[in-house]
Amino acid sequence: MGENKDKITFSVLVGTISSLYQQYAVILILVIAAICLDVITGLIKSKVTGVPLDSKTGTVGFWKKMSFLISFMFGIFMDAFVPVLLSIINIKLPFNCPFGFIIGVYIILNES
Repeated sequence: MGENKDKITFSVLVGTISSLYQQYAVILILVIAAICLDVITGLIKSKVTGVPLDSKTGTVGFWKKMSFLISFMFGIFMDAFVPVLLSIINIKLPFNCPFGFIIGVYIILNES
């Protein structure tokens, strides 16, 4: 439980700081790299331990990775949508929305 709390706290901190620069390409590359490394290490672990690959495990892993990417894209959408929605009711945020970055950093930490 404590490790998950540390991941969330670190994700919020780093995501908020990185949202100042609004560089989604960097965080997207890191998310994809973390996912690829997780898949590669999973294949290596399967080979070393002698556990055969099966389609059920692969399917569950695939949809988990897809849900990570969809969550990240939803965070980027929220970063763009929230300021537009708030501008309709004449509220201006004094900072950039950090949703996409927080989700991206959490994914990286979860996959590493």
